Amino acid sequence: MKPETFFSDKSSNYIKHQMNICIEDLEQKILLDLPQSTIFFNKLFEYIIDLQIPYEYEESLMSSNNDMNREYINTMLYKFLEDNGLNEDSAEHFIFDNIRHAFINFKQGGIINMYQYREAEVWYPKVKINSFLGNKQDIYDLGENVKIFRGTSLEEYDSNIFGQSWSLSKKVAEDFAFVHYRSQPDYQNTERVVLEAVIDNSNIFFYIKNGRENEVIVNNHNLKDISIIEKKRI
Repeated sequence: MKPETFFSDKSSNYIKHQMNICIEDLEQKILLDLPQSTIFFNKLFEYIIDLQIPYEYEESLMSSNNDMNREYINTMLYKFLEDNGLNEDSAEHFIFDNIRHAFINFKQGGIINMYQYREAEVWYPKVKINSFLGNKQDIYDLGENVKIFRGTSLEEYDSNIFGQSWSLSKKVAEDFAFVHYRSQPDYQNTERVVLEAVIDNSNIFFYIKNGRENEVIVNNHNLKDISIIEKKRI
């Protein structure tokens, strides 16, 4: 039986239903690394929920409002860290900092912004997309059955538990498999693969025509015809 969450109802609802973070993954990370700090992380989310953002967000990437909001959130969250007797050298800082990063992106651009700008190289709050985002017409224009590609590890393929981010571009998938992370110690001397699959357009949650990396975010439980088309040790 799964133990009761250490997050309050207020925090749990926000984590799961507002930020769409996988609470089980978050709890596992905290309990594994910092079991003595569960109260701190619950307090952090309750603080985040009540934090009033001073300026209206704008779509422009050069928006001064967005910059000022980012600065404000950073100032307030680091003050919260200090008020709880912690600092950047504290063991809690790594998880705290990734939650801070996710929250800034969430406030500026919602779930999709948080998902797309997550840190993929290290642990990061796992975002679960479970509803349509973006432009549905762009998704329908792809056709009924869509061929997609993903660069990942052989371990992921063997587990049969796949991520949600795929691409219409084989080249993009090859870069994610063999290029982008090759300098990271955890990726060195590992088997990497390019996967090909088919997905019905009704199971694509997000796609923007001419968007970054030709990315499609899918319902990863409904992938079909998954196969390895390239494999290499890096």
